[in-house]
Amino acid sequence: MAWLIVTGRVRPSADYLIASKLRVGKVAAGVYREFHARFLRVAGGLGFDPKSAELQWWAVAKVAALAGVAPERLTKAQLDTGRDQLIAATRQLHPDHPLRARPVTTRLHGAEATLFHAGVINVPPRKRHPDKSEVRAQQWAAVPSRLGTTLQGYIEQAGLSLRPATMVRIEAVLREFAVWLTAHAPEVAAVSDLRRAHIERYKRHLAQRPSVRGGGRLSTIGLAEQLGTLRVCLDRLSEWDGEDAPTRVLMFAGDIPRRDQPLPR
Repeated sequence: MAWLIVTGRVRPSADYLIASKLRVGKVAAGVYREFHARFLRVAGGLGFDPKSAELQWWAVAKVAALAGVAPERLTKAQLDTGRDQLIAATRQLHPDHPLRARPVTTRLHGAEATLFHAGVINVPPRKRHPDKSEVRAQQWAAVPSRLGTTLQGYIEQAGLSLRPATMVRIEAVLREFAVWLTAHAPEVAAVSDLRRAHIERYKRHLAQRPSVRGGGRLSTIGLAEQLGTLRVCLDRLSEWDGEDAPTRVLMFAGDIPRRDQPLPR
């Protein structure tokens, strides 16, 4: 079956390629012997070790099989489409292990550079940022309905006047807070259920949690931004006096860590 797929006589689905674990790359190396050797030489010249180069080849062979073309005839559009199909199939097959798709992304990103320098595609590779919209949607879906509706409503209103880059940070801060409440304060089903004790517990959590960028705990600046964003949200919801608003003042100026002032020159 692998030979039929590699030679274009059978067009597989991405689901089949992932689930069957056919050794498409090994068969393609024999069928397209000359290009396989050139591919490995180019990858080696770019600094990829032999194992990484071979894994790139195996990924390219699967994409070529999906497109029904020889690996040396792949286009940039076919490479992008095949990448998306393989990633989607991997995530569908392993829904509880979202990181299983990472090797596919890594290998095809390297393969894109190799194919470009081999003269197969004419567009230089660019770093691809994974689309995390599905993860964000799943996290919001797990939050109690009224709490999520209120916070997302605030995000929508704030987005009408603030820059998109600012809204990315605000959404991330409020989503993290909502997810924490869902896991550690299940009694909070709405913003109106919040009490000062919840804020104090969350402050301790933030002070202890690792930074998402690595390198230890959240910095003073990072902590100030997180708590400052949350405080503004709660203050605005109180001012707007909507159906779901804080029933009392929950955060104060003293909750926000002071940023270190630079020394005078």
